[in-house]
Amino acid sequence: MKIMFYIPSLGSGGAERVISTLANEFSNSGNDVVIGLIRNDICCYELNKNVVTTSLNCDEDMGFNRIKRVKLRRKKIRNLYLQHKPDVVISFLATTNIDVCFALKNENVPVIVSERNDPSVEPRSKIKKIIRKIAYLYASGFVFQTEDAKNYFSKKIQKKSTVIINPLYANLPDVFKGERENRIVAVGRLNYQKNYPLLIDAYSEIVKEFPDYTLEIYGKGELEQELHELVESKRLKGNVNFKGFCSNVHEEIKKASLFVMSSDFEGMPNALLEALALGIPCISTDCPCGGPKTLIKNGENGLLVPIKDKGALVNAIKKVLSDKVFAENLGNNATKIREIASVDVITSKWLEYIEKTVNR
Repeated sequence: MKIMFYIPSLGSGGAERVISTLANEFSNSGNDVVIGLIRNDICCYELNKNVVTTSLNCDEDMGFNRIKRVKLRRKKIRNLYLQHKPDVVISFLATTNIDVCFALKNENVPVIVSERNDPSVEPRSKIKKIIRKIAYLYASGFVFQTEDAKNYFSKKIQKKSTVIINPLYANLPDVFKGERENRIVAVGRLNYQKNYPLLIDAYSEIVKEFPDYTLEIYGKGELEQELHELVESKRLKGNVNFKGFCSNVHEEIKKASLFVMSSDFEGMPNALLEALALGIPCISTDCPCGGPKTLIKNGENGLLVPIKDKGALVNAIKKVLSDKVFAENLGNNATKIREIASVDVITSKWLEYIEKTVNR
């Protein structure tokens, strides 16, 4: 088949990493793959030489009013489709999904859209949520990451959908065996979704009882200055370290004693998935739309705590840090995710669903 993806860019995000992985695997399986980049040609991931990427450069249209920008963007999406005439189109992320559905609604091509975050939160605009509902009438199939995300939509959409978790990073390091370092780590963009203030507040309590443990936060984002100021105000400078974007983040975190995700909402969090696969004891908020609870069986391969609950997070961290045997069991059990989320397994599920949708 000829398969075309649409996504804003291939920058350093979870959806971007998944498309890069799928594109490479689809290409390796003998399919022709094209990726249409809506905004720019940024690519933070290595792609197979046979994967074609084309930027629509829609950032260049910022000088126009909103309606004209939308029309131009959809025209560019349609023109790229007409240039390549793929057998199927796959779109990631809500706004791009809307544009692709409207741009190709009169073309005889199956369009599969994939929600990559909590659909009740993203997009944040109520008007855009209504527009999404109309746009999705033109989609042929839907891929969700969790059952909760799928159940947010109508029965009609659910009937045409499937649930597929993310594939693991293809070059993930081996599971670390040895004495773990006194580090608590977190990975993700420094934005409101990740609720790093909750983690920093919880850590300010932890460091009183476990002064040898540092907190490391990997990622960049718009809240960086605000988080630095919070650390300063709590007199945690030197205890909390902001590591920025790290291209070899898995190597950096694999020896840590604990991974924590404090998000208020998520789709299927790659950072948590990969930390589990590395065998790091993990704690996550049990946030909508169900990604963490899909990955973690509470008390068996990780710990789940309620969102925005500092006390519960503090108690969970203390439990892991104070009980080495319990922590080791969590880590050992967590590595079983490597079988469930292997690239081969997830790619096969995607290809099976694509063929089913195209045939339908």
